[in-house]
Amino acid sequence: MSEIIFEIEEKRNEIQRVLSSPLSCYKKLSLLSDFFSLLLSTNNKNILQAYSTGLIAPFSNYLATCDVACVPPEKHNRIIATTEAILASQAFPDAADTLQQSLTSFNEKVKELTAVLNGEDGFVLERNNYLFPLLDTTSSNGDLFGMLDSITIKILKGKEETFHLIPSEKEIETRIKAQIETSWNVAAAYARKYIKHISPHHEVIVSFDKRVGFYVGDSLGVALTLAYINELFLYYNAPLTITAKEGSCFTGSLLQNGEIPSIGDENITKKVELVFYAGVKTFVLPKADEPAAEKKLRELKKEYSNRNLKLIAVTDLEDLLSRRNVVNIKRLSLLKRTGKTIARNKIITALAITVISMLSFFYFYEYDDNPYGYEATPAGFNIVNQSGRVLWTIKSTLSSLVLKDSKELETRIRVLDLNGDKKNEVIYCFDSNDATADKNLSDGVAFYDYKGQVFNKLAFTKTVYSKRETLAPPYGWILHDTLTFKNSKSIIAAVNNVNSYASATFIIDLKTQKIISDTLWNCGHILDIRITTINDERGKFIIGLAINNGYKSSSLFQLEISKFGGQIPSTDNYQLYNIKQAEVKNMFIFLKSDYASYYHLPNAGLNKRSLDIGSNFRSVRFFEKQLAIEKPDGIIYTWDSKSNNFLIAIESYFRVNRDSLVAQGKLQKPYTDTWEYRQLLHDQILRWDGKEFIPLGK
Repeated sequence: MSEIIFEIEEKRNEIQRVLSSPLSCYKKLSLLSDFFSLLLSTNNKNILQAYSTGLIAPFSNYLATCDVACVPPEKHNRIIATTEAILASQAFPDAADTLQQSLTSFNEKVKELTAVLNGEDGFVLERNNYLFPLLDTTSSNGDLFGMLDSITIKILKGKEETFHLIPSEKEIETRIKAQIETSWNVAAAYARKYIKHISPHHEVIVSFDKRVGFYVGDSLGVALTLAYINELFLYYNAPLTITAKEGSCFTGSLLQNGEIPSIGDENITKKVELVFYAGVKTFVLPKADEPAAEKKLRELKKEYSNRNLKLIAVTDLEDLLSRRNVVNIKRLSLLKRTGKTIARNKIITALAITVISMLSFFYFYEYDDNPYGYEATPAGFNIVNQSGRVLWTIKSTLSSLVLKDSKELETRIRVLDLNGDKKNEVIYCFDSNDATADKNLSDGVAFYDYKGQVFNKLAFTKTVYSKRETLAPPYGWILHDTLTFKNSKSIIAAVNNVNSYASATFIIDLKTQKIISDTLWNCGHILDIRITTINDERGKFIIGLAINNGYKSSSLFQLEISKFGGQIPSTDNYQLYNIKQAEVKNMFIFLKSDYASYYHLPNAGLNKRSLDIGSNFRSVRFFEKQLAIEKPDGIIYTWDSKSNNFLIAIESYFRVNRDSLVAQGKLQKPYTDTWEYRQLLHDQILRWDGKEFIPLGK
């Protein structure tokens, strides 16, 4: 007993120090819970009461007020179990009612978080603008603690440019101080595009809303810059407002030139975990950190596969501000701006504000008939205006899997201004199950005007031939990147043969809805095509990810847009008659893994719109799912275009499944996550040398 009393004394002294230190609320709650668990383990009511003096009240308070976001449910469940044990002990009759109320409140918050993790709609725990994940740097023993905080900016007239930080630290951490000034300079430079004169002198108050007092580092730069820009627009009565979409969270510092550099694999991995266990819909992060972030997200989704969290990787401020799924940019009406200059008479001002608000809301909500975006539902696509009001609906049947896959939805529908008249049209790919289809056209693409009327339809009706078979319509449509081609605003579209393997890609003039390029054919479905530059070479290239049925494997190809057309190389049986060979600059075949061959999988597992182009336009990355396993794990290939070589990474769940087959003697060694196995996969890659496919190393 003396040993445990000594441990209790030490823990109590530590708790007393912790309660007055700048730790996160949840970490304090967790430490108190662990201490009460230690006391309860003695099964001695007197010890429990004696060493809990002055601690039951803060424990109850933290239980009621702490945010459960950023913490996995198993930690919450341990705290709930400890609280229930305290109540069952009846050691604190005077505090029992308050503690029970705190527990009820805590349970409700945990239920909301669990709903988020299970992918249920209607629960958004975080609604503040300009959220950023904050790591508790005092964490030890490998435990991860942190929270989501947000920033509020207040701008006042000043005699010089001064910044005040709340909470006020005795010594502001150097990187935070530098980022506060850098973000201000970048925000002011951006605001000058819309504001004629910005004073060189302001008094700027930067307030961290949760005021926990352990702010270190500069990765709040992106959120801080957005907050600055919006407050500058409000202060100077600019014609625009910029706000973050509800449920968005940001991380990353910001350089003077607007670039958003990497925060490092370790930091991004921790922050993805914090955000995953929070009511956040979208996490914006540096482009360079996207691979590590996606890997961590896949790992977390093994337990909570329905968690709807989108990762948005951005390279710089301009890239961020162009993302309408993250940032709202709204032009203010003249009524709204004029309202800010009304005389100070309180009655007149109040009346004017009321009238202006009513008129503006009524106009934008009721009279704005311009399509701005869409909402995907099981019954189809609701086309909405900028205020979110449903204008009209495209009827279809969408599965739950499609509804959760934003990249799949992106290949089906786009909202674009096709002819420059400032009224958006809608491009929609339909099939035989859609209301848009008719007896003469079962699969194609439809063009809707802003009123929801179809003004044109296209179908791909070519029949082609190979040694194997005749390849006839219908073809299902996929939308890819937009571009300027032959001086016309255009879009790359692909069609995949519904009944067999052929696919074709071409470029459509959006204004005329005419195909204005040659056709690029492939003996397998094309899953993604991106427009990019490579290694700073002159001219634009397309990078394509597709199935190559001749090799029953994944393929990656690159060719210049100026040489668009022909057919992608494959085996002789799958080549199409009377179509020239495409002039590919680079092409690779990724032969199936022994695991995929063991399960007799017909083709590689690729997802639509899954290519990742590196921020330096030098690397191209894609993920090949091994379809025999339930989890979305597999092999990651990254092409370094400068060295023309590949890096290969193995996902953990795939490793476990393949290693089990190796251990059973069903597959040959080496084990999976080893240099030897990655080299084996590397040696299977084939490259096109202009005449034939040869091993990559030759």
